[in-house]
Amino acid sequence: MLARRDGRRRLTQKKLVTFTSLIKRLSVTLGDASISFFYQQYYERPQADPEFIQVDPVRSMTQPFSDAVVIGDLMILSGQVGTNASDQLVEGGLVAETHQIFANMRAILKSRNLDLSHIVKCTVMMDDISQWGAFNQVYLSYFDGPKPARSAFGADGLALDARLELECWAKIPTEPDETDPVSSLDRLLKIFEALF
Repeated sequence: MLARRDGRRRLTQKKLVTFTSLIKRLSVTLGDASISFFYQQYYERPQADPEFIQVDPVRSMTQPFSDAVVIGDLMILSGQVGTNASDQLVEGGLVAETHQIFANMRAILKSRNLDLSHIVKCTVMMDDISQWGAFNQVYLSYFDGPKPARSAFGADGLALDARLELECWAKIPTEPDETDPVSSLDRLLKIFEALF
């Protein structure tokens, strides 16, 4: 049995040497940026636990969902309807509800020092899709630069008889660690060592 294990160990070490020489050749071809990408994707993959965000602790006792969930570098905001601090739908129709939704989203984003520029994806649900133009005019006023990806569809029976619900995802910026002394080649070698 011991000889069998030693044989497997030698085979694994032989594979690692083969992969190491292959990676050294690839590093010349791919360059530092590609190797850094592989390292981040396959070796440094964070094991993120979700963080559940509730901006108003009192409201958290009455609503059956979190305002947002942060996992890794994403903040997923729950669908927002145009309710005020008293959980009442604002008066004034679609335009007023849209402005209130953005105010609510700003408060949630601010809890993690983010703003609307960090939003990367929105899903729009409208009870009357024929009001798309009015909604779009207000929506566009909140995004000066690049616009988030977006999906939209008509939906009957939104909560509180709202005319609109908006769900968004935001990207949390990450700071690169410039003090890391490990070279890209060393990082890639660690990937293969972990695999074998």
